Amino acid sequence: MYDSSKLANHYWLRYKQAGACSELKGRVCVMVTLVSSPSAPWYENDRRNLWDTIYSGQDMLQEQARRYGTELEIILRELRMDVPAGQERNFRQYIPGFFHRNTLAEAQQYYKQSLDCDEVAIVFAINTDGRSYAQNDKNGDAWMYDEMSVLLRPFCPGLFIHELLHQFGAQDYYFPDWLLARATKYAPRSVMLSSACAEVDEVSAYLIGWTNEIGLKSAKFLEDTLCITEESHRRALEEEWKKKV
Repeated sequence: MYDSSKLANHYWLRYKQAGACSELKGRVCVMVTLVSSPSAPWYENDRRNLWDTIYSGQDMLQEQARRYGTELEIILRELRMDVPAGQERNFRQYIPGFFHRNTLAEAQQYYKQSLDCDEVAIVFAINTDGRSYAQNDKNGDAWMYDEMSVLLRPFCPGLFIHELLHQFGAQDYYFPDWLLARATKYAPRSVMLSSACAEVDEVSAYLIGWTNEIGLKSAKFLEDTLCITEESHRRALEEEWKKKV
């Protein structure tokens, strides 16, 4: 196995155990919050389809964790946040009142204690088409660690897994183009490369706490991406959103 200390300055590794959720292991509760409004209601059939997707993602994650020798029990809970018509995408302003806490971090701590979980991840689902994402709950600042995942249609298990893993430190592989090319070479089936996939590659597994060792192929992937910085990531993400939103 590779000496991971040689890669200590890699941008991605700064997010290992540094986010709102530390490691995806043990007893982990995922609070799935359905954001509902008169303009984007959750009809029962839509809700069932979403939960079928989430249950599939839950099974895939737990099975892959076992392959890494990691104990993982994902507990799912449903909440419903009602917001005014047309405000479903602006739901962040309603978060403090909904959870009766000033921040998502405080809400997570409350649920960790009340549900006796090692970690609590918060996922918001909106029943409208769009681009899913993960970020913190502070308006105008998407560059701190991710505190929440936001799912928009079309839903699929890989999408749920991809956005959830961001809360545990996993990073996107699909931008800029040079990173996409390297990820396609080293981790072609990674869920962090495409939500059409559902595989947790070894680098992502390392970041989310499933393994403490990095194999030679994954180490080469990290070596080839050492030049990525927070600033270059920011610029690439801004350009990506301009193209697809």
